[in-house]
Amino acid sequence: MVVVASLTLLFLEYLQTLELEVSLVWTSEWSLVKCLYLINRFLPFFVLPFALYYNLTARPSPQVCKVVFAIPCMGIALCIFISEAILYLRVHALSGKGTWILVFILGNGISVFCGSMGLLGYYVALGSWDGSEFAPFVPGCFGKFTENGLLVMIGYLCLLYSGLVTMILCLYFGFKIHWSSRRSPILKVFYRDGTFYFVVLAVMSIANGVAAQFLPARYRFLLAAPQAVMHSTLSTRMILHLRESARAEMGFTTMKNILSAVNEELVVDPDQMHTKVWQLGSPDVEHVSGSSSDSSSASANASTSANLGGSSGNGTCSSGRGVAIV
Repeated sequence: MVVVASLTLLFLEYLQTLELEVSLVWTSEWSLVKCLYLINRFLPFFVLPFALYYNLTARPSPQVCKVVFAIPCMGIALCIFISEAILYLRVHALSGKGTWILVFILGNGISVFCGSMGLLGYYVALGSWDGSEFAPFVPGCFGKFTENGLLVMIGYLCLLYSGLVTMILCLYFGFKIHWSSRRSPILKVFYRDGTFYFVVLAVMSIANGVAAQFLPARYRFLLAAPQAVMHSTLSTRMILHLRESARAEMGFTTMKNILSAVNEELVVDPDQMHTKVWQLGSPDVEHVSGSSSDSSSASANASTSANLGGSSGNGTCSSGRGVAIV
């Protein structure tokens, strides 16, 4: 039931954010952030059905059970790490793309990834599986584990450590380097979503660690699927909110705003404002104000975004030093 609920939440979340994703991500140029975003978005759809199959398959062989268990066990950890990799990129951007922070992030990320995956892989290697004794009335695979819950708990603690380091670095660079841009909507979105992301990460990682250590072996991964879904959902929304905020700050909007204006029969005086749509279906719309006060406001917004690194087109942000927050 937990896996079914997680898949349902994941599917509903995808439908709710699909329109925003199409306008802000699909039309943007290919980059590392976009690649990680898409992997983070769709990997849970591939991994979680194996967890469902593990609990529902009838009369499986031990080999099948081991493979079907290993895929979601390792895959969910990979989903969580991909979500954190997106935060690593945000930290690198906030730091001004310094060399030392890049070396630290790569070293720390590789260590956490190898440590977590190694512990979980060892846990899988120590286990043995068999089908249900009461099949087909009670379907699913049944694993036989010794007291190896500590391996799983340490694996989740590694992920918690990674999130803690990322959060500390975000706060450090945000206050030290970008304090002059503290009123920027982009930074507000980043810190709001990033803080909430870390709180959820901490709660879910601690809960999973406790479950792995104290619950029976069959329930050690009870909260793993919800954690993977929450990581994917929150990191996805953070990217979308950052790009939406970047476009709004630079005077851009999305097709959703355009359609809303049309539906409300909004009439714009051509002497006061000129609206130019570059392409049919493109999310980029340029607003040029005819009044001097509006022009000053637009210049101020552009200046603020430049401090953070604002650019149009794909909704990304880049500063004079090449920083790309979104």
